[in-house]
Amino acid sequence: MDKSQPSKIEKIRRFVHQKTKNLFLFALKSGLSPQQYAKMSYIFDYFFERKEISLTRKYIARISARPRKNRITVAFMVVNPATWNSLRAVYETMASNPLFQVYLVAQPDLRDPEGRNPAYALLSSLYSAVINAFEHQKWFDITAVSPDYVFYSYPYEHAYYEAYKAREMRKYAKICLIQYGYNFEQDATFYISHNFNFLKNVALFFAANETIQQCLKPLFRSLTSPYPRLLHLGYPLFDWDPPASQTSDRPCILWTPRWTSSAQKGNKQSHFIDYYRSFLSFARQHPEVTLIIRPHPLMFSNFLETGVMTQDQIDAFKAQCRESPNIELDEQADYFPGISRASAIVSDFSALLAEYFVLNKPVIYCDGHRGFSKEALIMDASLYHARSWEEIERRLLQLLSGHDEMKEKRLQALKQFLPEGRGSIAERIVESIKEDHYGA
Repeated sequence: MDKSQPSKIEKIRRFVHQKTKNLFLFALKSGLSPQQYAKMSYIFDYFFERKEISLTRKYIARISARPRKNRITVAFMVVNPATWNSLRAVYETMASNPLFQVYLVAQPDLRDPEGRNPAYALLSSLYSAVINAFEHQKWFDITAVSPDYVFYSYPYEHAYYEAYKAREMRKYAKICLIQYGYNFEQDATFYISHNFNFLKNVALFFAANETIQQCLKPLFRSLTSPYPRLLHLGYPLFDWDPPASQTSDRPCILWTPRWTSSAQKGNKQSHFIDYYRSFLSFARQHPEVTLIIRPHPLMFSNFLETGVMTQDQIDAFKAQCRESPNIELDEQADYFPGISRASAIVSDFSALLAEYFVLNKPVIYCDGHRGFSKEALIMDASLYHARSWEEIERRLLQLLSGHDEMKEKRLQALKQFLPEGRGSIAERIVESIKEDHYGA
């Protein structure tokens, strides 16, 4: 598969940047926490390449000066199917609006030597008009549709074909970003998922909450230009309601273990090794209950890499799941059906916690709230907390018997968490695009 290549000048620029950055951080590394190290890396990128923001503004000014078309053309770039739900409500709202011409572009995974395209597999099962970005040994030329805006949810440039990278797309379209996960913390992962390498290209960033907006203000500060714009209009994924066909009459437990191991210091930990035998035993003892186990997509590969599990152990675990009539190992691209069916959820730290909460699902949370933002603390106060299997089992049995003592507290917390409610967030984002394009 032809992945295209950056120019020699671009390669040299990246090499100089990375080597200088590595030397700088090596001199500071001693005594820095993972969060401090990530933040210093971010600050270095900002000062080394902040001229890139000026370049982005020049491209935006050129785009804004173009004659207005009858319809606003918007492309959605999708490379990771698990991130689609964050864009879904915006795409569907635009697709139903005659003022917009929308294109849904699904790119294959560049790491896959066989060139498989899981994003296309998912999206083509949901919509009739999906563009397979690499077909018949040829890449789709997105410039042919002349997009005014391009939406991303996965902000990592290395994942995209060269012509689809934000730094290339910004030359002829305004780059919009809605993060694929609802961010809870100002830790090392914040500076990774909000990396400058991507954000330097962005024209409109739609912050999921006020804390993110405040954290990124220094980067988006401008005395002479309205761009880049930093907007907080809500997180559009919260507009989504599960179809009735995806709910379940049968009691159903969803367990979502994290991907990390003790080798990843500074990260909240996975409890898979601690509890998986107990979960399998619980399912055998309660045949009337369906147990859905949905590990993070990176969990098994990370456990292999860090020596937490061998391939034989992983295969044996999967075989036990297959052989149990009431256990499902959920490795589908779309995680929403599992959430929709769940009567109760047991979760490690995850960006999905916010989705469980907004859908008013009772959650037994197996970690702490260290580093949580003010928004996350509102949510955390209405979760059940468990530090052992005995506590998890006790809570599960209570919830399955209909005793959800946190239900009213969740409803009150939701009013604080989403003061404007659900159902109109995507519409507000779409209106902001219309205002940006035509002027307020």
